[in-house]
Amino acid sequence: RNVISDFAVVAKMDYEWNPWRKLRVKPQLKWLRQRRQDDEGAVVEVHEKFFYPILRMEYPVSSRTTLKVGAQGAPFLKSTYRNGITSDANFDSQVYLAQVSNTSTYLGYQVNVNLGWEKRNRVFESVLRREQEADFSRIFLRVIAGLRPQF
Repeated sequence: RNVISDFAVVAKMDYEWNPWRKLRVKPQLKWLRQRRQDDEGAVVEVHEKFFYPILRMEYPVSSRTTLKVGAQGAPFLKSTYRNGITSDANFDSQVYLAQVSNTSTYLGYQVNVNLGWEKRNRVFESVLRREQEADFSRIFLRVIAGLRPQF
């Protein structure tokens, strides 16, 4: 009889601060841990840890338009992924985002338009994975119709 154990824990904390007018500042921390294994080695073994320090800021410029700036990881406190099985997969990352978000109603549909800039950086601990590192920026325009986004 093969016993499979799968265990996951998520811990998060956040705080909301309104330092000036309608400006919202929201620092957050998230930590995730997953472990999966079995007695006979029939399932893929997983031992992963994720750590996400997050800082979000939002400022409504009108009733339908909001400026949003956020960072997941920073130069002094990076987001991390650690793999207890394959240390070559370990990496640190940073993601920065700035966007203008507008939500309006058009012909009975709720339309959300996001225009923004994103910068991503991922650095592997292993020199063998240097080719898979990411360091890029992009400008985006996202239109969502019919749904109200929860972010």
